[in-house]
Amino acid sequence: MNDVYSTVPRNDRGGLARVATIKRQLSADGHTTIMMLAGDFLGSSVASTVFKGAQMIDSLNAAGLDIATLGNHEFDFGRDIYLQRMAEARFPIYAANIRDAEGRPLPNTKDRSIITFNGVRIGLTGIAHNETPRMSSPETLKFGPTVRTAIDQSKALRAEGADFVVTVLHANRSQGVELASANAADLILTGHNHDLLVSYDISHAMVESSYDGHFITMVDVEIQVKETDGKREMTWWPQFRIIDTATVTPDPAVAAQ
Repeated sequence: MNDVYSTVPRNDRGGLARVATIKRQLSADGHTTIMMLAGDFLGSSVASTVFKGAQMIDSLNAAGLDIATLGNHEFDFGRDIYLQRMAEARFPIYAANIRDAEGRPLPNTKDRSIITFNGVRIGLTGIAHNETPRMSSPETLKFGPTVRTAIDQSKALRAEGADFVVTVLHANRSQGVELASANAADLILTGHNHDLLVSYDISHAMVESSYDGHFITMVDVEIQVKETDGKREMTWWPQFRIIDTATVTPDPAVAAQ
């Protein structure tokens, strides 16, 4: 077995600040950019043990995160701390399969939405891992089935007029593959497995970006919509770029935070 050594020094503390630099540069170049996070951002670190995830919310707010779904580590400090942290977040949380003890959606949390860029309707939804109660401490919060909810949300977005559907998913790999096989969403962004993945089979794509901001997986999507007799037909083509964030200069504001 050959040992492979990186020639780029790795600073584990600067991953998010480097991701923020990439987003800022893309926006400055005129690109429509959506920064998405597939969960596990509050807990599971030494700093979060001290600050209960408050430092992560401050940093993600500063980085300009656009959408996040919830991982099991969002509930490491219990339900009340989770609700407090989400009240501090300036980015939308999507978690269509989580409800409170009375069956209501959580505060500051969405099931899905549609945003429009240049006439293209992009549907967004986020789904948490249904095994979260076993792995963490959400207490009275209820978790519905991961894959079934993701499929139902994709169908609802199509019915509401979405041309292109993106699912941000915190789930194990088998659940991601099951969702991809259902052809419900066009682009699936996953977390939880801590690996670096790009999968594309013409009809859909699935990506994951490792962990701790070491890498960012950029999916440049070209979408064309044609309307004939009131029926919209969408075609799309992705380009994938995997960037080692150690090669990127950290954004000063986020690095300071």
